[in-house]
Amino acid sequence: RDAVRREVEDLVGRWREGPIGPESVPPPGRTTGEAGFTTAKPWLPVDPAHRALAVDAQASLTDSTLAFTRSALALRRKHAALRLGTLDVERADAAVFVARRIHGDDSVWCAFNLGASARQVPVPHGARDILLRVQRPRVLEGELHLPPHSALFFSLAS
Repeated sequence: RDAVRREVEDLVGRWREGPIGPESVPPPGRTTGEAGFTTAKPWLPVDPAHRALAVDAQASLTDSTLAFTRSALALRRKHAALRLGTLDVERADAAVFVARRIHGDDSVWCAFNLGASARQVPVPHGARDILLRVQRPRVLEGELHLPPHSALFFSLAS
């Protein structure tokens, strides 16, 4: 018993100090009880802040993290370029990352603004459909306007 207790105390101590931290906790399944992790008394408490992130709380919300994750996974399944394609980096600096993923006739152009201020990027030649938007980027007169912490994916004509 003492050995098991020491292992648990060691794990809990590392969880409080890192590298195991709250960001590594999986999303809870339910907002009630022990959040879907167990029907028994858990050995670590469920952080009340995590309950709002529960799958059952997000399931009907179209703008939730769960909805975004599901749509991003569906996009990846639909486009071989996102799963198997080569990566052609067009721009990579402290804030902006732009790349093309190409596999056969499937081509996807991806632009990310990882910075805290808005950025502009030229719209690529052959841009067709917008496949994914994060944080409402806009296309104006051939320029992609990326707000802070945003992204946009275009399908490209082959």
